[in-house]
Order: sequence, then structure tokens, then C-alpha cells
Amino acid sequence: MKKAIVTYSIIVIILFPTMLSASEDDLDERFDSIEYDFTIDDPNQEKLEDIQSYIDSHLAEAFETMYLDWTEDDQNIYTFLFSKPLSENDLDELSNLSGDALAQFLEIDYTQKDLDEKQAEIEAAGFEYSDFSINFVGTDIRNGVVNVGIVPYTEEHAAQLYQQFGEEFVHVEQGDAFSILPMVDDQEGEDVETTTSSVEEPAEQQLNWFQRIWQTVSSWWPW
Repeated sequence: MKKAIVTYSIIVIILFPTMLSASEDDLDERFDSIEYDFTIDDPNQEKLEDIQSYIDSHLAEAFETMYLDWTEDDQNIYTFLFSKPLSENDLDELSNLSGDALAQFLEIDYTQKDLDEKQAEIEAAGFEYSDFSINFVGTDIRNGVVNVGIVPYTEEHAAQLYQQFGEEFVHVEQGDAFSILPMVDDQEGEDVETTTSSVEEPAEQQLNWFQRIWQTVSSWWPW
């Protein structure tokens, strides 16, 4: 049985003064042991639970997901997506349960299963092509597409993917080349040119992503 879950994510980074003298292994252990539990009260939580209860009882097979957006004046708006049309009776019941909360109940063209299958098809074909690379693939159930990012992007490259996978589910767009600017110490106070390390570098010259992040962060601490 599907459930609508509103998730609020907060990423917190705290640098404790006592950590400045810690070893790298000790720091890893401390960060691993820190747990954060943030709960944000939703004034419409009871209404959402009533709506979900009705969906579970009457519309479970058609329900896909729910997401939260905000209006221009920062009011919550809840959107419930269904793979089948809802009857007038269902819409009336859901509207009554919503009360003064801003909620909408929409039918979508493609299910999450449809999109996941198309994503799997694209990934199975591989990410490297003769003149371009795919650097991300992700489903967007709100718009009923699988987004595919390619580098470099051209109309010809996009057309090649549309011909291969069809245009019904797929949206090809510009991908972002991954690169990291490493920290450079200017010990003499002179201008030092910063070099960019990118995916085009030979593999043996690159640290992995976590090593680069650690290298950058550790350069901030004077041990």
C-alpha cells in the first residue's frame, strides 16, 4: 500500500572547537556518531492523514505519490497524483477532507513504474556514446518524463537519443560537467593560478570524490 510522505531535509555541518586537534580517524568516528532529528510541525497534518486514510481505503490502486510545493505567498500546497481519473464523488470527498488547506488531485499520464522501466532501459544501453556522454538519468513523475543529461549537448545528440528511446517518456537536456577546484596555499602571498581537475583527466591523476572533499576540508584545520 502506497503512502504519501512529506519529508523535510535539513543538512547541518557543525565544526566543534575540540575537533581542531583531533586525528582524521577520530573525526570520522565523531561525525559518524552524530545524529540529527528535526521535526517540523505541519498545521495541516491531521487533514493530510484523513486524506491519506481515504486514499488507502478507496483509491490505493490509482494513487502514485504526493509532493509539497509553496505558493508565491509561502502557503503550502499539496499535490496528490493518480494514475487513473477520479470520480466526482471521490473529488468531492477529498475536497471536503482538505478543508481550508490548499490541495489538488491530478491525473498523470505515466506511472512511476512506466518511468522506472524507461530509466532502466536507458541505463542498460550505457552512458558513453561516440560523441557525447550521459551524466545523469532521473525520473520526474510530476512532468511524466525521464530526464537525461548529456555532455556536450547538441540538437543532433539529443535527436540520437530520441530516436533510440522515443520522445514519449524522455527529455534530453544539458548535463553538467563534474569538476572540483582544489584549495591552493599561497604561502608567499603571490598570485597562484588555480587549476581545474575534471573528468577528462587521466584516472591515475585523480583522487576519488571523497578524497578530494576530505583534502579540501582538512586544509581548513591547522593540525
